[in-house]
Amino acid sequence: MSNFHDAFFEIMRAEGLCRRAANMRFHMWQLFGTYSFAGRSVLDIGGGRGELSFFAASRGASIVTCLEPSLAGSSSSCQETFQRIAAKYELSNVELCPITFQAYSATRVEQVDLIVSNASINHIDEDACSRLTLDGAAMQRFRVLAQSMFAALRPGGRLVIADCFRRNLFAQLGLRNWFDPNIEWELHQQPATWVSLFEETGFQCSGLRYQSFNSLGRIGPVLMNNWLAAYCVTGNFILTFEKPLRANSQY
Repeated sequence: MSNFHDAFFEIMRAEGLCRRAANMRFHMWQLFGTYSFAGRSVLDIGGGRGELSFFAASRGASIVTCLEPSLAGSSSSCQETFQRIAAKYELSNVELCPITFQAYSATRVEQVDLIVSNASINHIDEDACSRLTLDGAAMQRFRVLAQSMFAALRPGGRLVIADCFRRNLFAQLGLRNWFDPNIEWELHQQPATWVSLFEETGFQCSGLRYQSFNSLGRIGPVLMNNWLAAYCVTGNFILTFEKPLRANSQY
């Protein structure tokens, strides 16, 4: 386990979970900064191949649950890669659950210290997310999901959401985005929409940052950590929320 911590980024590169170790290192820094995982429990929503889950485990998390419903009933290479890495590095504290967040929240027993949704918040309910600001029923469906996240966190816990704008320069000009041509912009929402929704639920927003390209390293945030730069490229952002120590018990 010590070797896994020390050589984590090179291990991820060797295992095919990233192209360059330095890029993944910067990505994790953008998401978590100096957050201490030691002894904390983590829920990774839409964790894909498990990069964030393995990172949390390598930094001392006590238990990490990776939700990836797309792997339900499959023997895909993603699932095989996850299980192989967990076994190879004896990561008994990392669990892959091929279920939705809705299914998880309906059966959860204990609260966690950190919830992470990296490029997955819209996938929790794509239909509702696409109509979030236009349809009261869709807003209520996501309000229930936000309440479930609130309930799943311990008081003082943290929620990290990374996603992209619904509106950016390319989308509003009707052009395919040069930087990420595959994003379905209509399935996303603006940061302000998420802040309003989650604060209504009881969370306190403690930060909004705009992501720069990992390849730019530490110079990237200096150039791109602003709304205009984000609007002109992919509109990637990171929101951080805290659950107050004296949280409303109704959730």
